[in-house]
Amino acid sequence: MSREIDAKVAELLGCEREEKQIGITVNGYIVGNTWHSSIPDFSTSCSEMLLLMEEARKQGLHFKITQYESSYMVIVGEKSGESFSLICSEKHTRLPTAVALAYLKAKGVDITLYLEDKK
Repeated sequence: MSREIDAKVAELLGCEREEKQIGITVNGYIVGNTWHSSIPDFSTSCSEMLLLMEEARKQGLHFKITQYESSYMVIVGEKSGESFSLICSEKHTRLPTAVALAYLKAKGVDITLYLEDKK
């Protein structure tokens, strides 16, 4: 389910999706044929999660993260001066997933389709 989350985040950020077929040609036959997607792994990679957070900041969204024993709580809000207005929150066992789901929620996306990935 994480690739579907990543695709939706990429769409909302305006990332262009590009898929390439990668393989080695031997005697006219493609060997080791795989597909590579240019969509970042927002919901599984900490470095891509930070990219998402930076791009969201440019859209006026700010994140507050709280770590618990076995999960993370991500709060998304808008900052106006010194005040922080809550938009939504999301809890998940993996921080990148919590951030990606919270971003989708903040943008008005119904995330119930993606919650089966929630553990």
